[in-house]
Amino acid sequence: MGELTSEATTLLALNQIRFPNMDVDQAIDTIIWQEMRRYRVSITTSATHSSDKARMRLFDGFDVKALGDRSRRTGETMHFDDLRVWMAEFVDLVAKKIDEVANV
Repeated sequence: MGELTSEATTLLALNQIRFPNMDVDQAIDTIIWQEMRRYRVSITTSATHSSDKARMRLFDGFDVKALGDRSRRTGETMHFDDLRVWMAEFVDLVAKKIDEVANV
């Protein structure tokens, strides 16, 4: 993102001769931050939020905090009855795969 900001700032600054009233900082803010910013929230849920309606309540107010078009916001949930058990099983699978690859 820093490289994009730097390049855009340079291009805008070079055009200030043609557009003397242009505020480069405001232009960068509009181009990069207001128009391009995206928001993503991922939440792991348990049985208390297993229904669609309950999961949707987790995102109440998201549109107020992340303003703009809906396409700028992504919200997702992943339901586990017992995340610790699932995570332990996942870690075991990853460890086995690493051993397989390391012993090739």
